[in-house]
Amino acid sequence: MDSKIRTFLDIEKKYHLFDKEIWNIKYWVYAREEVWGGFLKSYQKSKETEKEKSSVHGRKSLGISICTLRKVIASFLSHCKLKEVDILILNHPRKVLNDNKYICLYTEYIARNYTSKLILERPFHGMHFYPTETKNLIYTDISKITGVVRFFLQKKFYKRNMQLMYAVLGSQLKDALQEMTKIFSKECDEKELIYGIIWRIFQIQSIDTYMRYVIRRVHPKVIIEVVGMADECRVINSIAKEEGIPTIELQHGNVCNNLSYSFGESCPQLPDYFYTYSVFWNTFVQMPSTDIIVGGYPYLEDQVNKYAQCRKQYLFDMDRKIRVLILSQGKEINDIVKIGYEAYLLLDRNKYQFVFRLHPGESENWKEEYPYLLNEDIEITFSKKISLYESLATCDIQVGVDSTALFEGLIFNIYTLIYCREEKEQMKKLVDKGYAIGFVSSEDLAYWITNYSFANRQERSDSNFFWEKDALRKMCTQINSLLN
Repeated sequence: MDSKIRTFLDIEKKYHLFDKEIWNIKYWVYAREEVWGGFLKSYQKSKETEKEKSSVHGRKSLGISICTLRKVIASFLSHCKLKEVDILILNHPRKVLNDNKYICLYTEYIARNYTSKLILERPFHGMHFYPTETKNLIYTDISKITGVVRFFLQKKFYKRNMQLMYAVLGSQLKDALQEMTKIFSKECDEKELIYGIIWRIFQIQSIDTYMRYVIRRVHPKVIIEVVGMADECRVINSIAKEEGIPTIELQHGNVCNNLSYSFGESCPQLPDYFYTYSVFWNTFVQMPSTDIIVGGYPYLEDQVNKYAQCRKQYLFDMDRKIRVLILSQGKEINDIVKIGYEAYLLLDRNKYQFVFRLHPGESENWKEEYPYLLNEDIEITFSKKISLYESLATCDIQVGVDSTALFEGLIFNIYTLIYCREEKEQMKKLVDKGYAIGFVSSEDLAYWITNYSFANRQERSDSNFFWEKDALRKMCTQINSLLN
């Protein structure tokens, strides 16, 4: 575990932060990531980035929300017709296009195997994706809307209550925040942080009311969720424990050195079970009282089979350029894009083709963020344009930092280069075991790219060590044991 995270957990325990409450809400489990981010990121840069994101998504979301208002209203009215189901699923709102319909990568394959189910979907930047394959789907926008309305009504007409909340929270967190400031040597905007917690408390109250209504109507035997740090998931886990309903969280990304999956003590907002991609990931999840079980990733298995022939045909062509895939993870880790471009400038363009696969959050303003990628013999792609697995199946070299996509690429036996900006435990294991090569500069990257050739390409029989085989059958078997 990262030493900074360990220190953060020690401070949580020292000041009993998980026991702090206001309005009968133990709020720390919902606020800890925001506090963590405030200290360990460049706060001003983070704040400016969020403003840019919100302005971009705000304009787009408003238009889409108006266009889809009828669907959201229809979904809201369908709450009156809720009936009992075996499984309640909280899916991932950022869906992907699959055979001309949008699906949740993590829950869709499981949901197809059950008829008695209800799917809840929160908005993604104020929007939903259409058309969707998902059946028995209800949008939870109303819980967000009521939280926002209550917050602004309180701020407008009950200012004294807001001031009192601010004073109580400030008093409860003062010592812990001071120690964090001293240890991490970074200032945190305490006022903005506390108002952020107050905002979240109003959201939690509304989500709690909403989720209790849903559970009371559908009486699920099992709850399955994705993105456990989301307020909706943490609220429903707490309610489920009161009702004796088992909860399962599915792994949806890299969990190593991730505060959202690092806890020094148990709390009711955590799931009963956590299904990992494979045994490799188990030790990285630190959640007391949660059973860590190997599940797998059914969508990955399906896509690997889908693009197997594409991969074979690509490798058969020996007259092509060597394709280098640069995997961006967003602005916070944009070094990899710049370093990848600098390496591109050092190499023979007649021999190498560089493909920059940008993060979904960069699709709107990548030309402003990375102007040097324009007017060059470079391919730019996003998830909306080309499937990740098509990008992986048609490349020779993949380059990244700690994206889960790097692990997915290993199934295709892709020559892997990892930017060792800082030591990350799970990526170090890849390098130590020979799955990847580390580099520290653009010159270093260029050297290792030139070290690759069609002739020295190697196949590893254990390349799927990071992904459990026959995932769907095994996960459904585990879920069925909870249903019976």
